[in-house]
Amino acid sequence: MTENDVSVENLKRLAGCTPIPNILITGPSGAGKTFTVERILQHYASYCVINSSSMADFDSLITFIVEAGKQNPNHKNVVLAIDEIHGLKKQLIVALLTLAEKKKLIQKDKQGNLINYVLDNPHRHRSFAFWGMTTNEERLFKPLRNRFLPVYFQLPVPADKHKFLSENNIYAAEREFRVFCDSTVSFRDMAQIIGVYRSLGGDLTKAMGLLGYDESGLSTKEREYLKYLKAYRTASIETIAACMSMDAKSAADIERNLIRKGKLTKSSAGRTVK
Repeated sequence: MTENDVSVENLKRLAGCTPIPNILITGPSGAGKTFTVERILQHYASYCVINSSSMADFDSLITFIVEAGKQNPNHKNVVLAIDEIHGLKKQLIVALLTLAEKKKLIQKDKQGNLINYVLDNPHRHRSFAFWGMTTNEERLFKPLRNRFLPVYFQLPVPADKHKFLSENNIYAAEREFRVFCDSTVSFRDMAQIIGVYRSLGGDLTKAMGLLGYDESGLSTKEREYLKYLKAYRTASIETIAACMSMDAKSAADIERNLIRKGKLTKSSAGRTVK
């Protein structure tokens, strides 16, 4: 059993609790956090998964909570899962945690009117939980982090991907899908590529291309990173991150992926693109 198998089992166990606790899922890009959350929650709750950039204010917060409750009204548990939670405003995180813990929330709307929001409760004991996914938990205010139960994910290793291929009944195509076992293609993209691969009658190159991957398993972002690194050979990770309009942590994850894929080497003399 891999480290991620343990994390998945922990998430399933926690999702089966009544009420479901607030959970913070951390790990590098491509570790399968969001993909795993979606697969688990569909069995345990009425849920909605969004990116933090979609939630700008309290009004949108309420909209997404209501949307989460509508997905499966027969479930007694409602979960709002937010990807890249470190990008969410502190006051919105506090509001979501308060609603999860007290089942109600008093807040002012855009016009300054006081809103007393009580969780939609068609079931007598319906509960609300707040799950967050992040690549950088240090960007969250520590007292807020302490109000979540932590679950950690690592980058998938070949054993994880062999298991995934087997579960999707395409292990016989391992030779064609060896890129999945040798690179850091995320589980979400693996699932999408497999779906497109089947719909195209087995055209792996076209399936990967539709999601931005080339034949060697490099994503669009990874190719862009190499382009900037070739142009500015001595550029720091922070400089390339600025060029690509992303944070330094995400850029560092891309660089680690490229090293793992053998496209980039680091030595005392600097970095070399292969």
